[in-house]
Amino acid sequence: MKSSILLFLAAAIGASASAQVNTTSETGLGIALLGGIQYFACTPQAPSKFTTLNIRLGAIVTHRLNDRFDLESGALLGVRLRRDAENTAQGYTIPPPFLVLDDVASARNHYFLSIPVLGVYKLHHPKLAFKAGLAYTFHFPNDNSVTFLTNRGEIGLVAGASLPLKTRLTLAVEYVHGLTELYSSGGTVDGIDYSLSVRHRLVSAGIHYRLTK
Repeated sequence: MKSSILLFLAAAIGASASAQVNTTSETGLGIALLGGIQYFACTPQAPSKFTTLNIRLGAIVTHRLNDRFDLESGALLGVRLRRDAENTAQGYTIPPPFLVLDDVASARNHYFLSIPVLGVYKLHHPKLAFKAGLAYTFHFPNDNSVTFLTNRGEIGLVAGASLPLKTRLTLAVEYVHGLTELYSSGGTVDGIDYSLSVRHRLVSAGIHYRLTK
């Protein structure tokens, strides 16, 4: 998995370098703050999506390839905030095999580093930009509580759009579709065979502030 990520990043950097030939290129640095809702997508469908608040903050580098296209990357530190457990002493609403998902959502905050590599296409009228690409996310082991997210890396497809508000300020929305299977299990519960597969989904919005002109 790690070697695949390195190869992907190397290819993206190479594409950026080759695209500079015979174009007017410039590179800008900015900061991004995004907040959104992250949830587990399960097969079969779970009785809850176990939604939690996701917050990301970091540096974004935008390289202009030409008048229409940019290449965007950076590093975002984030936290997947814990939520209250759905199963309590007063009520037991999440049955097996989904108990582990309720435990992960309520056990603790999960901190992570996300590295997106995106292509950006800009419209001039109206002034909208659309982006798509991949993001690699690594979840840190931040305490002694180990979950299936601990020390895990994952790949996600990213799609989004942005709208300039002022000269340096942009409103951005993103959707991240997790490709990596984070957890799987199988067995029999109440005489019914099951096979569980879990991935992440994230819907977010936030502000990009360009530090350089």
